[in-house]
Amino acid sequence: MVSLLRPLAALRRTLGAHRRALLPYSTSPAEPTPKGAYVLPLPKLSHLMASGAVAKWRVREGDAFPAYAILAEVDAVGLVEPCYAQGAFAGRVRMLIEAQQAGVVARIMVPATDADEDGGGEATGARAGGDGGGDLPVGTPIAVVVGEDELEDAEAEAEARGEDPGIARERAVAAARAWLVPSTDVLNRGQPAVPVLEWQSFLASDKGGGGGGMCAPGAEGAGGGG
Repeated sequence: MVSLLRPLAALRRTLGAHRRALLPYSTSPAEPTPKGAYVLPLPKLSHLMASGAVAKWRVREGDAFPAYAILAEVDAVGLVEPCYAQGAFAGRVRMLIEAQQAGVVARIMVPATDADEDGGGEATGARAGGDGGGDLPVGTPIAVVVGEDELEDAEAEAEARGEDPGIARERAVAAARAWLVPSTDVLNRGQPAVPVLEWQSFLASDKGGGGGGMCAPGAEGAGGGG
């Protein structure tokens, strides 16, 4: 009986290693969050917005960024009601996503859709490869970052122990990069909660064209201005 259990245990370890290598999301909520790790989700920019796409990454994996840095450009779908979809808000709306704290990009999970853009590195997560991430539901994790405050804490703790603070910093980023995010939708309270990076958004440019519709049928001239 013991001789049969040993091969099974080895098989479980092998399958577990392959699962960690291939899956960007965890199938178990028990995996602890690495210290200082934050998820950057595809942001929900209005109550109407249900999906969007990462058009361009302004950072690469391993990049350090200051507070208020622009991390990505997102094309929002259905950002406003049809009656207001005019001028800058017609069609797909390009928004800039700004981090509200400093940190380091540990992993980019979704590639950019703009094939001709050279703003970010290759994605190492769920949707790496292909012609870009395409439209995704809001709340989808698109990157993992490590907060600068937590990295500085790790360096200070290492220095107090007589260890190299630079190595401690690298280990913290590596742990966040290897983390299997236990949620596919950070807005879904039925999924495991994860720390979410605080962000702000700004209008970048208009990806669509044409005027918007009316706010009410038959209401001539109604609607927002350009």
